[in-house]
Amino acid sequence: MSTNIMNNQDPSIAQALRDLPQLDCPQDQWQAIAAGLEKRKRRTVPASWVRSLSAVASLLLAVFISSVMPPQPNDTVEIQQLMAASQYYEQRVQLAPRVSRADRAMAAAEIEDLIASVDSQLVMASGRTQQRLLWQQRVALMSHLVSVTDPGAGFEQPRIL
Repeated sequence: MSTNIMNNQDPSIAQALRDLPQLDCPQDQWQAIAAGLEKRKRRTVPASWVRSLSAVASLLLAVFISSVMPPQPNDTVEIQQLMAASQYYEQRVQLAPRVSRADRAMAAAEIEDLIASVDSQLVMASGRTQQRLLWQQRVALMSHLVSVTDPGAGFEQPRIL
């Protein structure tokens, strides 16, 4: 039976479809749809705001973590250096030109997801050694993000300031 319908060999179905009432779309319907899309487009948050907010959030996270945990001389200094390096890379990412290639944009999104995962682990980190390792991981990811978002930069070994 489905073969008959597909080949329009069943005249009763064809006639039943022809007999359906014709529906007209109101003239202003497409304008209302376009206006709704325009409203939605205006509500999106610019990427620069997202980057700025993520930089501020990571800075606040770093300040919070450093104020809550008891200091240990070697780890504390290294963690502070790693935080500074992370901030350096965040600034480089913010200043980088907008990613125009799809493969670079996808890679940047994946790296940003990994950075967010490390940030959430940093919140839960209990000891300075664990924090130091997570900050090292974050700095390495930020370095990779710079190389993806700024093609002219090339790969750069993570810097500890």
